[in-house]
Amino acid sequence: MAVWDARFSKKIDKKMESFNASLPFDRKLFEQDIKTSITHVNYLASINVLTKQEKSQLIHGLNSIKQKGLKGKIKTEHEDIHSLLEALLKDEIGALAGKLHTARSRNDLVATDFRLFISEKNHAIKKQLTRLLANFLEVAKANQKVILPGFTHLQGAQPITFSFYCLSYFFMFLRDHERLTDNQKRILLSPLGSGALAGINYPHPRKPSALELGFKGILPNAMDAVSSRDFLVEFQANLAIIMMHLSKFAEDMIIYSNKQFDFIEMDERYATGSSIMPNKKNPDALELIRGKTGRVYGNLMALLTTLKALPMAYNKDLQEDKEGSFDSIETVENCLELAGSCLKTITINAKKMHLATEKGFLQATDIADYLVNKGLPFREAHGVSGKIVKHLVKNEKIYSDLSLEDFKNFSSLFESDVFQCLDLNTLIENKKSHGSTSFREVKKQIHLAEKTMKRILAD
Repeated sequence: MAVWDARFSKKIDKKMESFNASLPFDRKLFEQDIKTSITHVNYLASINVLTKQEKSQLIHGLNSIKQKGLKGKIKTEHEDIHSLLEALLKDEIGALAGKLHTARSRNDLVATDFRLFISEKNHAIKKQLTRLLANFLEVAKANQKVILPGFTHLQGAQPITFSFYCLSYFFMFLRDHERLTDNQKRILLSPLGSGALAGINYPHPRKPSALELGFKGILPNAMDAVSSRDFLVEFQANLAIIMMHLSKFAEDMIIYSNKQFDFIEMDERYATGSSIMPNKKNPDALELIRGKTGRVYGNLMALLTTLKALPMAYNKDLQEDKEGSFDSIETVENCLELAGSCLKTITINAKKMHLATEKGFLQATDIADYLVNKGLPFREAHGVSGKIVKHLVKNEKIYSDLSLEDFKNFSSLFESDVFQCLDLNTLIENKKSHGSTSFREVKKQIHLAEKTMKRILAD
């Protein structure tokens, strides 16, 4: 029997009953619904709607249901987790359970439950990001002298260190961590006490109940409180950004593990083989991270589309805010865990990285700067350096094959010190700008990352 059956003379169509029910997925809010209900019981007792004995019985009943859990109790006749919980409470303590819904609506109840759930998941994902940040920092510290090609347009550009590369992702994921922290301020605003949309006919300052539940404040307008889901849009957007960054990292690792690059070797625990080609070692964990990014984007767009034209205040459309959110949360949690595992267990092929840097003509910019320091305007120096690269490509040579006489054929400004521009370690150390790939600047970035980690872990 539905909680609203008294208004109707016909029983709900079975197909409609199934279509309307949210219990198959909002059962995830079970613990939050009990927590919110206990806080509401405390409120009702504070305004003398409940006696001390009734308060005690209700709280005991709710705690008993929590301990027993939901195993085997999901039945189609219950529309949602709230009506199921009320029915279970009635089985536990009798007719007194009917007083629980005094001065509240499922509208403010579900909004409260969901904010509590998202707050917990927001915190859990932040902890996972913290572990991933620690992984990137650890790998960065261990590979400060490893040189690899830095790419733009997926073409060799300039030499960098693998440490510098890892730190680029450290600071990228750090911003994701900061976004979740900022999001929490808007998640932890309580709707409880707002009723269906217009408030309730009982005195309710609302803030004591909010603080009891762990909220930092209340939503000041009841209509906004029950209908607003912008906190969830922001959270899902943050998840989508995390997945975008994970997908970028996965793409890099897929490319670097390809035998045509051979910069890294994937641990076999995170790779798969082929049903027909015995030689294959496929980076499927990384490919799935890249692939699952689309579904998280899709869940965000689905939520935005659901919300874009809803009239105030609560509408049943808002039931569609949960399944996509639950899916995105689970996807991000799994992807963060696997990305961290892949990163921690890769084998780095420093020799292949170094050789690829040598063969990629990545000293070209430094040779142009060398000529600038000899007095040549940069645009002319760029042209000279480009001609040298053209000569090397045509003759299948690398810079180390050139003599001083060869260099002078391109410009009389070249002297014997030009060969310093060919040494990759020198090129790395020549970078003088703040935040560069130079060994000393990378040490500074590592120090900053270490300080950041200490701050995060202390919070």
